[in-house]
Amino acid sequence: MQDLKSYILFIMLLAHFSCFGRIQTPVCDSLSDIELIELFTYMKKEENSYMKMPVVRLQVFLNNFNTIVSITKMQGFPSLKNEYRLRRKRDCISFFSSVNFLHVLQTKPEVLLNFEIINLFDDEIESGRLDKEIVSFSFRAIQKLISLGHASLSQNNMEMLKVASSEWDIGLIEIN
Repeated sequence: MQDLKSYILFIMLLAHFSCFGRIQTPVCDSLSDIELIELFTYMKKEENSYMKMPVVRLQVFLNNFNTIVSITKMQGFPSLKNEYRLRRKRDCISFFSSVNFLHVLQTKPEVLLNFEIINLFDDEIESGRLDKEIVSFSFRAIQKLISLGHASLSQNNMEMLKVASSEWDIGLIEIN
């Protein structure tokens, strides 16, 4: 639980120093490449540190997802401005996001499968900031887990999965 408090404190400090560095400009318009890398590195480490504590790990998944959504609303889906030099770090952000989306689909799918998030991600895909392969990976993985009997989605969540897939132009496999 102490690590969760540390994580929340870290996010608050990051927001404070990123957004309120000068008193005259209390509005944060974006995180720098370094801040994004540090944040995603921390979130990845945080998710991996609670393997034997499923309840805490679930909350970490949701907190990380909410952080990604908050950043997306603030400045667009996280992408690095210096693409060439930081390609490996960009790929790390993309992979972490895919895995986080899968974890959310496995544990609390309605958080991702709702019209607000579907529309937000649709805008990001259309703008080119979010590669649809990031969400496609998690959708294919959850479908595979369902077909193998290792996961399930409610009827409502399956319908929302179809809506999201249609909006994002992601092909679905048939699940019996």
